[in-house]
Amino acid sequence: MNSTGSVTVSPTGTTTFNITGTPARLGFNSATLTVTDATSGFSNSIPPSIYGYPQAPTVTPGSITFSPAKLGVQSAPRTIAISAPNGDPVSFVYTSGSPYPGTDFAVSFGTCATQTPCQVTVTFTPSQTGPESANYTVRDLVTDEQSSMSLQGTGGVGSVSLSSSSLTFAARDIGTTSIPQTVTLTNSGDAILTISGETFSGANVGDFPIEANSCGSSLAAGANCTLTISFDPTASGARSATLQIMTNAASSPDNIQLMGTGN
Repeated sequence: MNSTGSVTVSPTGTTTFNITGTPARLGFNSATLTVTDATSGFSNSIPPSIYGYPQAPTVTPGSITFSPAKLGVQSAPRTIAISAPNGDPVSFVYTSGSPYPGTDFAVSFGTCATQTPCQVTVTFTPSQTGPESANYTVRDLVTDEQSSMSLQGTGGVGSVSLSSSSLTFAARDIGTTSIPQTVTLTNSGDAILTISGETFSGANVGDFPIEANSCGSSLAAGANCTLTISFDPTASGARSATLQIMTNAASSPDNIQLMGTGN
């Protein structure tokens, strides 16, 4: 126990002080705090006490979030480190999750049932689209103290497939417009594809206008949309640009190389 130190009190006055405590052992811990009048020598005692509870198991990290995964495809394994006081063994109890009973998360508890520290290995294989979760209570089998462990993941990912990754236009006179060419974008994934937009990069971005675009802000799994592009050279010689399609797919940005020659 640690007091805040000495204080000065005026006659008939009062004061307050704080006492903090850190238990040195499990169970009941007590001490004696003596307050002594420095002038008269009279003293009085206070018997502060504190109860020491066992430390709960340590779970590191306490929560894991898996990246969105295609249905039926297993993620790379992730590990969680478990430790408990005195190497106590621990148990794991599934408490909640969605969808119940959280079987899309495969959990291997290693040697945790007999001793700690130990490692838990987890993989995620989604069986449905959307967010999933599984929550566990980690209980010290000696002291009965508890901690929590939570797992999250998302089933289904959008994926971009392009009918062509490059378009080459026939030579055109400066200031004239070519016959348009079309690229089809298909969501080959198993979840909604979010399309945040299209942008150009490269030397001659103004020479390849988008004539039509049926791709909105999202595309359902298996659906497709089209981008129609023409060539309108503003100078002679080789002309080029890159059309970048920005989505939430892992491949984003998906690029279409554009080439033509101005006469």
